[in-house]
Amino acid sequence: MPHSTRSLFFVALLALATGAGCASSPPREATGEVPEAYPNHSFDDIRQALVRGTDTLQRFTAEARLSLDTPEFDRSLSAGLRARRGATGDSLHLSLSQMGITAARILVTPDSFFVYNALENELTYGALSDAGGALPAPLRTGRAFENLLGLTAPRTGRGGWQVRPSTAEEGNKRYVLTSTGADGTQRRLVVDPSRWRALRYTERSADGTLLDERAFSQFGRFSGLFLPRRVKLRQPPQSSSASIYYRTLALNPPRLPPFELNVPDGAKRTLVSR
Repeated sequence: MPHSTRSLFFVALLALATGAGCASSPPREATGEVPEAYPNHSFDDIRQALVRGTDTLQRFTAEARLSLDTPEFDRSLSAGLRARRGATGDSLHLSLSQMGITAARILVTPDSFFVYNALENELTYGALSDAGGALPAPLRTGRAFENLLGLTAPRTGRGGWQVRPSTAEEGNKRYVLTSTGADGTQRRLVVDPSRWRALRYTERSADGTLLDERAFSQFGRFSGLFLPRRVKLRQPPQSSSASIYYRTLALNPPRLPPFELNVPDGAKRTLVSR
C-alpha cells in the first residue's frame, strides 16, 4: 500500500478451480445435518451442492465489523457494504468508519475502481487492471460478491482436484478437496456437507510456504441459504490479515442505494495508470 490509510481496503476472498471424485446420487438441499450419502459424494455432487441457490443472489447489503492487521495498520472499523451482480462482473460499494467518522469510501465496478480517502480528502481512481497497490488483488477479481458472502466453490472446466473424506484431526464428516497446479502451487478446500459451504481454503507455494488462507465460520440462515457471519483472511507474505463479522446481512433487497462516493469538489484526484 502507498500509505497507511490505503491499508483500510484489505478485504475479500478468492476463487478456486475444480476436480474429481466418486459417484453418488445428487445431494439434496442443505439441512444442517450431514447427508446419509456421506462420504460417497462425487466432485460433481459437491460442486453442485455448493452453488445451488446462489445464482438467485443478485444484490446484498450488510453492516459489518472489519478488523485489520497489516504492517501499516492495526485497527477495527465499521463497514457498510452493498453489492450487485452484473453480466460482466460485480459492483461493490464500501463505506468505512470509526467512532462515527467516515474514513474511506470505495467503489469497484467490473472495469474501474475509485477509492476516496476521506481522512486526506483524496480520490484515487483508474482502470481495474491498473489498480496495483491502490486496491488489494481480491477486489480486482470481479468476483467480490461471491467472495464476501463465502460462496467459494470449485469451477468447472479445470481438472486436477481430488476429493476425500476428512480425518478425525481435520474435523468430523468434512470433505477435503486438494489440487496441485503446473507450477507446484498446492490448493486445499475443506467443505462442510451439512451446510454445503466452504470452511477453509489454503494455497501454498511449491515449497510449502503459506500464501493465502480463507476461513468461514459462525454460519446462519439467510433467505434459506447457509452463509458465514465471520470471514477471516490471511496473506502471510504481506504480513496482512483481516476479519469480517457481519452484524446484519440482507439478500436481494428490492433496491439498493446509489453507489455514490460523494467526493467534494476540492478533493485531490490521482489517476492510476501503468
